[in-house]
Amino acid sequence: MLNPTTIKEYAYSLGFDTARITSAEALSEAERVIRERIAQGLMEGLPWFTAERATVSCYPDALLPGA
Repeated sequence: MLNPTTIKEYAYSLGFDTARITSAEALSEAERVIRERIAQGLMEGLPWFTAERATVSCYPDALLPGA
């Protein structure tokens, strides 16, 4: 497993000015808002912005178990 220092050093070597590490907690309120906006048609023109994508992006452990 990579430690935060190694990750930050790698990011800096790629040209990033800042690199931060945080927890991977679920964003259930964000998912609710995203789904609401999709239902209201506010994501028209963004075919990749789907309810399924909201689930994956708002629940890191769905993409990376144990996150």
